[in-house]
Amino acid sequence: MSLQQSLVDYMRSAERDRKDLGGAMNAISGQQFVSLKANEESAPLSLSPSVSAMSGAPEEDLFLYNRSSVTLAKGERASYNVFSDKVAYEHLYTWEIANQPHVDAYGNVIQPNPSVPDSSRTDTVWHTIRLKNSTRFPWTSAPAFVISGEKPVSQDTPPYTPKGASSTLKITVASDIRTSHEEREISRQQDLTHRRGYTYDLVTIEGTLNVRNYKSQQVRLSIGKTVRGKLVSQSDPGKSVELGEAIVSDNPSTRLTWDITLNPGEERTLTYRYTIWIRA
Repeated sequence: MSLQQSLVDYMRSAERDRKDLGGAMNAISGQQFVSLKANEESAPLSLSPSVSAMSGAPEEDLFLYNRSSVTLAKGERASYNVFSDKVAYEHLYTWEIANQPHVDAYGNVIQPNPSVPDSSRTDTVWHTIRLKNSTRFPWTSAPAFVISGEKPVSQDTPPYTPKGASSTLKITVASDIRTSHEEREISRQQDLTHRRGYTYDLVTIEGTLNVRNYKSQQVRLSIGKTVRGKLVSQSDPGKSVELGEAIVSDNPSTRLTWDITLNPGEERTLTYRYTIWIRA
């Protein structure tokens, strides 16, 4: 019903049964592979469905499909298309910057965790495609195999996507978009307040994000970062929202996002500032 393992493992499993199935590609293409083999043609393999979509209906939080008149003799196997459709998509590049807080929600200094990658290893931009579910059915969470023409490109597991919603599918790391990120302390007001028997400093942090597009075409880049502290300013023009977790604490969590377009060869610098309370 769905692929619950990596593509490589799935292909290996299919290869073990190739004498019965007619080759590993039969596990992916179903009846199309058999018909090509029977006709002994060298035409390109078609991955389009050869049967109509199954009927489906919601049942509480489930969506059940039904196919009648299925009879299999002992040892026989069958593959049926659930549904197939064409949907709109767009290319989107994403940069999610890992959050490494300096202090916790109450101003206690956090010691660096050696198991967490430092900022020099979190500047990865992913080339993704955003898919709009305009079909009559919801999409369950399962591995998706991406091809361009007849060439395999990638495999990823998108989340459950209801009808009318969108989801993002990772393609590959975008090595032609270079990024860097740094934060530095620009001011400190010492012994500014006293509470709960402790003295606190108010520290202002400035962050700088630098991106450059080395591709020969324009790209749309979505950037996201979560900081521990109170946002002061954000450039270009970004959006921010104070998250519900620790909203009543000294240092709330704030989510920063940018959605920008970069022309070929263009370089952009984004900045933000926030304040944090640190127990002295």
